[in-house]
Amino acid sequence: MEKFLKNIFLYFLTVGLLLLAYFWLGAYVAEIAYGLNTRKQILISFSNADSRQYNKMFLGNSRVYRGINPDKIDDHTYNFAHDNDTYNQCYYKLQHVLANGKKIDTLFLGADYFQFSIKSDTRNYIYDYLFDAAYYLDYSDSYWEEFLCNCQQVFFNNQTLLLKSVARIVKHENTKGYIKDNGQYVFDSKASPNDKVKRKTDILDIQREYYERIIDLCHENNIQVTVFTMPVRDGEMESYTKEDINRFHQVVTTPLSSRDSYVDMTYLEEFRNYKDYTDITHLNSKAADRFTKYFYKRIQNKE
Repeated sequence: MEKFLKNIFLYFLTVGLLLLAYFWLGAYVAEIAYGLNTRKQILISFSNADSRQYNKMFLGNSRVYRGINPDKIDDHTYNFAHDNDTYNQCYYKLQHVLANGKKIDTLFLGADYFQFSIKSDTRNYIYDYLFDAAYYLDYSDSYWEEFLCNCQQVFFNNQTLLLKSVARIVKHENTKGYIKDNGQYVFDSKASPNDKVKRKTDILDIQREYYERIIDLCHENNIQVTVFTMPVRDGEMESYTKEDINRFHQVVTTPLSSRDSYVDMTYLEEFRNYKDYTDITHLNSKAADRFTKYFYKRIQNKE
């Protein structure tokens, strides 16, 4: 019996050590291939959000995270967006900066046609520890259940990243991403003219509610809101019907006050060339500079 228990212990110890090695290897190889891993990106983003002084802030998903360079506006603007952020994450980020004493007077909130259709949990293994405790309750009533889900997500992330990273290294694709002090993430890979993606267009109640909570929280704190869309390539626009787009515009504009604004820049001709993109979705850093300057001039009615 004693020998049996010893063997069981050694078995689980070996499996545990192999899993730890696998997690470490996935993250390590991903940094070699891509640059900063997701966890480090988010921690740096929060650290800069807490330490920098700014009165204007961008929130949104990866299109904003990569496509807005606050340096092209002024020294008091911060990009607090991130990949896969939907409106529940945006709400808790806004809550976080206000709780830390930031005096925000303008929020630029990115809006995507598919953004209301996603309840993203791919970053919860980090966000659960950075946001208010109420955040994870939208995903699970049990802390331990949420913890196990996060472990599964990390395992999946590392498995996927390990395979993709090895492929990039073998192909000698050397582009690496980095995050700037102003919050923008830069990863200048190259798009293809044939890029396509299929998007969902559902309006989830939870995302509509969090979107409205963001607007309400801004109004309570005398923050002016500018909601905006960014240029979208044809290979993505094929996912959306006219009815989808009209419904999206209605959901986005309904909570806004007369002081707020909505700027739709989906079809800008200046950003139709695939060479301005890193993939089907994201502007490269040079195009991001151009777009940020165009966007800020437009909302100031200077163009």
